[in-house]
Amino acid sequence: MALVALSVIEQRYRAVLAVLDGVAVSEVAAEVGVSRQSVHAWVARYRDGGLAGLADRSHRTRSCPHRASSEVEALVCELRRAHPKWGAQRILHESMRRPRLLEPLPSRATVNRILLRHGLVIGRARRSQALGLCAVAAAGRDAAVAARHRVRAAAR
Repeated sequence: MALVALSVIEQRYRAVLAVLDGVAVSEVAAEVGVSRQSVHAWVARYRDGGLAGLADRSHRTRSCPHRASSEVEALVCELRRAHPKWGAQRILHESMRRPRLLEPLPSRATVNRILLRHGLVIGRARRSQALGLCAVAAAGRDAAVAARHRVRAAAR
């Protein structure tokens, strides 16, 4: 008998059908190799959304409560477009000078992230933390020392 690979949705569907037919959840979970909680979640998702409810879901958060509001983002973008040479610091300074321009006042880093997100500034390349300048200098020094030894050995 040939082995047939089942998709994730098919495996979950078979597990849900087994539970709905009366098989114990713990037995189905052991057979499939998942926790009982996962099987219960599949059954609930199947009841709510049918077969489509068994598909993989995104792990991305639906909202971010401390993200800057769309009004703040629009105002920051508007100021930048009106004054292309202004950076995050200057936009923040100007918004502090004008009464009730931005409420609540975002931080400089938040203004910079907004400008980056909308493509109004170009982000700088970050230096790699894995290879610091010392490691690069040491590698270059070691290569130079090895080259000197090869030249001396060839001259003998």
